[in-house]
Amino acid sequence: MSDSTCSSHRAWIWLPLIVAAFLAAVAPTLSWMEFSNGMENLNVATVLEMRRGGPWMVPTLEGEPRVAKPPLTAWVTAANVPAELIDRLNDRDAEARDGAYRSLAFRVRITALVACALTLLATFDLGRTIGGTSRAGVVGAAICASNYFFLRFCRNATTDVQLTLWVTIANAFLARAILIRATWLNTLGAGLALGLAMMSKGPVALVQSVLPAVAFVGWHAWARRGSNEVEPIRWRGARIAPAALVGVLISSWFIYAAAHNPAILRRWLSETNPGGGDRMTSNNYGLYFVILPFMLPWTAFLIDGLVRVPLAAWRERRNRSLSSATVRAMYPIITLVVTFVVMSCFKDRKERYLLPIVPVAAVIAARGFIAMRDREPHALPVPAHWITLAIMACIPLVGIGTFAVKTWDGRPWFEPRFALIATGSALAIVSLGALLFHRAHWNGAAVGAAVALMLLLQAVGIRGYRLSREGRSDMRPLAESIRRSFPDAEMNNWRADGQRKRAPVDLSIYLNRVTRWIADPATLPPSDRPQIYLTLQEKDEPDPQPAPGGWRFFDKVKRDKDWYVAFVRAAR
Repeated sequence: MSDSTCSSHRAWIWLPLIVAAFLAAVAPTLSWMEFSNGMENLNVATVLEMRRGGPWMVPTLEGEPRVAKPPLTAWVTAANVPAELIDRLNDRDAEARDGAYRSLAFRVRITALVACALTLLATFDLGRTIGGTSRAGVVGAAICASNYFFLRFCRNATTDVQLTLWVTIANAFLARAILIRATWLNTLGAGLALGLAMMSKGPVALVQSVLPAVAFVGWHAWARRGSNEVEPIRWRGARIAPAALVGVLISSWFIYAAAHNPAILRRWLSETNPGGGDRMTSNNYGLYFVILPFMLPWTAFLIDGLVRVPLAAWRERRNRSLSSATVRAMYPIITLVVTFVVMSCFKDRKERYLLPIVPVAAVIAARGFIAMRDREPHALPVPAHWITLAIMACIPLVGIGTFAVKTWDGRPWFEPRFALIATGSALAIVSLGALLFHRAHWNGAAVGAAVALMLLLQAVGIRGYRLSREGRSDMRPLAESIRRSFPDAEMNNWRADGQRKRAPVDLSIYLNRVTRWIADPATLPPSDRPQIYLTLQEKDEPDPQPAPGGWRFFDKVKRDKDWYVAFVRAAR
């Protein structure tokens, strides 16, 4: 049996173990946190409206069509939320209701976690195509499963997670079609995945997949002119056209939605218009460089890959001897750079927008790690990897001092005993890995130790973060107060400045009912149920007064630097 065959067999053993370890380590933590993530809350509130009898084809949010994002994420999430759970969210017993919300948190987030596990499989395939061996694919999947960026966002049921899955699958098929052969499987697979990526978040999927692929083809044509050893890319137009048609058919929901509401075309186009849109903007043009520290503990290997591969391509082309291995290695480099540059041109910039490119970064980092493992010239020294892991193993100690991160009530994240136990366990993982690597000469220990360490640290981090102000729902206390005093109240939202903006949707989640926007509470007709309207009191503004017509102050809750004030009117 050849070495490559042995490597392939070992890969199919280690890949399921990596995916299983990822699922086993993250899944138990999914119900620990309240619904405090803004993007996840939008999806969960939409899902609750769907399961309460709202439309599925064009779902609603706070009673109005949610057309800002395509519905694939809501469909996938809602499919895992049974109707009986929706009823349990209204249980009069607070303890039973709390259990139902924990169950809801697990059910909506497990859909995201499974999508991320499938992303690891797609990363393996992409890494195998780029690296030429199954071992390279396994290392890429392991790096993807164990970096801070991926572990931070993998637990939230957001559109970005679904986008990441389908963009990664599309990139894997595109890499196969361009670097190996444009078979029916590769072209149709790419078309299918791109259609689903479009249904996840819209045209931005093309920026992270098709556009970089076109840029690589252009670079490849230029590189061939300087080297006789580079083979041409053989396109098959008869297969590309049906693949594009598949993608269009899958994303035909846009046509259906636009036919029912032509005004939403402007909203969708703003997703790919660098100068358009009415969303929050960022002047930090270097924001996306955050991918470097967020890829810890693999940052050094990512930088090494980003430098090593282009330098090798430049030297080889200058010597007219550009190798196929270097050509393949340039594919993820160009994908990352093109995505980085194009997305930086958009006014709307957020860290999570780079999540679909993390698998590509993992494949690049895998190249740097393999260079270290094989002791290639100018590769990173082995001790650098173990020093990085040892430093990260001490992170739990940061949470025990009064100078460090704190809980919502001002206490340290961790009590000293827990922090010491967590740090000791993390250091034990690193020490065992280093021992197996140096004494037993097991190269896989360098990857295994990093994966085990990061999976432990993510659980430790969530244990502390769930008690922080950012990890808790600001609106849940108000929701519980309303449930105690007016369990069947009609919920409304009003802004004194007249802006048609939603109230924080975690209020609707924890009340399990819609909070509708109203133009003026003074003109709201009385009802046979208690009525509540919520209004925003910004920092330094005077206390809002109740509207005429029988309204009176009920309660208020702080959110960031502002307050949300609730007024109530008795049933008619």
